[in-house]
Amino acid sequence: MKPTRIVLLASAVALFALAAFQVPAQERVMLASDKVAYEWQRGWGKLPEGMSFGNTHGCVVVDSKNRVYMNTDTEHAVIVFEADGTFVKSWGKELAGGLHGMCIVKEGEREYLYLTHTGRHEVLKATLDGEILWTLGWPEEAKVY
Repeated sequence: MKPTRIVLLASAVALFALAAFQVPAQERVMLASDKVAYEWQRGWGKLPEGMSFGNTHGCVVVDSKNRVYMNTDTEHAVIVFEADGTFVKSWGKELAGGLHGMCIVKEGEREYLYLTHTGRHEVLKATLDGEILWTLGWPEEAKVY
């Protein structure tokens, strides 16, 4: 993973992980290990008026154009931002209330999102614009789950 992707991903994760806490504006919030350090960027990821993040327990991923994708439990199931935090779009009204995992996979020259939906017990493959290409249900007949 490119260093810029790691920084963006860590910044996004830090933003949403810390959003629930009331951190005074003058305090600097850092996440660090012995090898890397990340600083929370206040105000990154502004949404359009009236839109909210909802629960964002799923995932944050970055595509090859450095766009940041996150999934939520709202009717804006996938929210897309430019690297600087500018809102691009959202999609997935039909996926509200259950997206929990997400990754970007490059296949040939195109990138795709693979998502999991806990409520529907499915894995989905989608374009980065939100077109669902296929779904895979859970193995009900195995009686394991």
